[in-house]
Amino acid sequence: MSDQFKKEEKVHHHKQENPSLLGATFIKYFFITAITIIILFFIAFYVLPVFDQGEDDGEQEDGEEDSPVLEIEIGDSDGDEDEGD
Repeated sequence: MSDQFKKEEKVHHHKQENPSLLGATFIKYFFITAITIIILFFIAFYVLPVFDQGEDDGEQEDGEEDSPVLEIEIGDSDGDEDEGD
């Protein structure tokens, strides 16, 4: 009588082997890693130095600042060049 109430369950496991999913997964995690490294590089070299500028003992000579300055010379500023005479 107890045999009538037993339920038989069949479990079917089908393993899908799709190599294109493996490549897609690799590409996905590669780009996630690359983007993370790029973001950390940006933070390390551009964001953190902004907060580190004022901690150099607090001494500035003649009111000079530590910020980088780009100087461009256009033309000849000496005036030593012959003007085509």
